[in-house]
Amino acid sequence: QGAHDTPRLSLLRAKASSDDTSAASGDELVDDLKAKWDAVENKSTVLTYAGGAIVAVWFSSVIVGAINSLPLVCTLIST
Repeated sequence: QGAHDTPRLSLLRAKASSDDTSAASGDELVDDLKAKWDAVENKSTVLTYAGGAIVAVWFSSVIVGAINSLPLVCTLIST
């Protein structure tokens, strides 16, 4: 069992030591996203497409939920 515990402990140590760099990379990611958003010329178009994508995902989940609630369709799909 001692051999199984050693890799687990080394993974925990590696994760704990990488927490300091994750904050810096998170700040870099936010700065990069801000720079890319500032470079976008048609912000209204991007927001319209993003809103449409969110509505499409929501609508498809409603459709799947409605189909899933039909007992006949559920038995046909699962077989």
